[in-house]
Amino acid sequence: MVLVLLLLPGLAHAQQNFLGVNAHQPQTDVLDAAKDLGVSWVRIDLNWFQAQPTQGQAPDFTLFDKIIAEAQQRGLKVFPTVAYGPSWASEPDTDGVATNNVPKAGEYGKFCQAVAAHYSGTLTHIGLWNEPNLSGFFEGTKQQWIDRIVIEGIKGIKAGCPTCKVAGPELASIGDLYDTWLDDSLKQLKQQGLMYDVITWHIYSGFLEISPGWFCWSGDLFEHDLDQHRVCFGIHGRLSVREVLVQNGLTGLPVWITETGRTAPLSDTAATKDQLTYYRRVIEEQLERPWWTHTFFYEIVDDNLIADKWGMAVRGGPGYPGSYQKKPVWAFVQSVLAKQPALGGSGGDCDDGLDNDGDKLIDYPNDPGCSAASDPTETAGTTPDAGTPHDAATVDASLAGDAPTPTADLSPGVDLGAPDAPTGDAPPVADGAVSAGEDGCGCRAGAAASGDLTPPCLVLPAAALFALRARRRHRRGRTGR
Repeated sequence: MVLVLLLLPGLAHAQQNFLGVNAHQPQTDVLDAAKDLGVSWVRIDLNWFQAQPTQGQAPDFTLFDKIIAEAQQRGLKVFPTVAYGPSWASEPDTDGVATNNVPKAGEYGKFCQAVAAHYSGTLTHIGLWNEPNLSGFFEGTKQQWIDRIVIEGIKGIKAGCPTCKVAGPELASIGDLYDTWLDDSLKQLKQQGLMYDVITWHIYSGFLEISPGWFCWSGDLFEHDLDQHRVCFGIHGRLSVREVLVQNGLTGLPVWITETGRTAPLSDTAATKDQLTYYRRVIEEQLERPWWTHTFFYEIVDDNLIADKWGMAVRGGPGYPGSYQKKPVWAFVQSVLAKQPALGGSGGDCDDGLDNDGDKLIDYPNDPGCSAASDPTETAGTTPDAGTPHDAATVDASLAGDAPTPTADLSPGVDLGAPDAPTGDAPPVADGAVSAGEDGCGCRAGAAASGDLTPPCLVLPAAALFALRARRRHRRGRTGR
């Protein structure tokens, strides 16, 4: 019955959907910009090393109190990601990055409890760390992450604020074995009688509209990371976030995409056009899936400290809108939020800038299903905002359950975001490169419901294909908190 309901048109938007932006540690003009844009949420960096730099002193939340209060005064909800410990609370550094070290046993849990207690009644959701499967953000092992971050963090947050929702694991769908990190954490949390309240995920893979020459061996598309893994000439990629949840019987957990986006320098017309298409396709895909309710685009303004420009605007200085130069995607998102009912807008499908019915035609007069711009739907006889029903049965009923193949790690550094962010012992910016194993292809021998991994096996034809694969740029220079 659940599968039937997921496939019926018109039921995909029984709940409200939301858009947000990554804002790091924003000054008031950035919050003014977010309010004007029309998003509901901002994701911020609640850095442990800033709040508690000295051992023996209670955490000082003054910086974050101000950001959160200013955001809420503007009607914005705040989602903080709690990460990056001070040296006194961490194991010895092994890679030269000061703030990605493994927390000492018990310390992260205590800090999370302090955060939750301080913001009980103020915040509703709190996030655990950031992209721990990338060594630039967490230098420990998967088990250290589960023990010292996931289990301790959930216990600490629930102890400090029983009503707060724990959002995790904030894994990146590039890098090393993101699906096994999620799978192992889910299994061990079940053993502990614990669980995430919301699954948070980062996806930067693209769409065919932007990469029409894409071949299956050249890497994952967005849908492969989201809910249907890639199969390339019989070789299977890593499981998607949704497939791992299905495998663990946790399809009731909502999924938030808390980072996604595309770099686009303001002066590059083609890049800004692709950025707009990327945002449109992400929103369209979200509106098809009732289990994916929130998207936080990376990011609201360009980080002036790195070469790649991920923002929706260029911030020349304090003061909105005077110091801002907006990219085309800004007006698009603003319009979608104002018009699309599933996102709180007051218009309809025939004037929202989206391909709601999946026919590659958008709005009146281009879509023949629209008789006027005021029509609520692009296709006669359907419920507004329903979109094209996603083939949930492919994921939920026909999941093979095979285990993914190990791949090499990607290790970018961390930047603190726009000029609003303070300096300090944050991980340095690094120019990360996509690993040869980023595509996620590997042979999988039979079902692996037990979790056993099979080693990579590349027969000669497959090897020839992979030798020709074109490396895609995944967030080269994009860094986290």
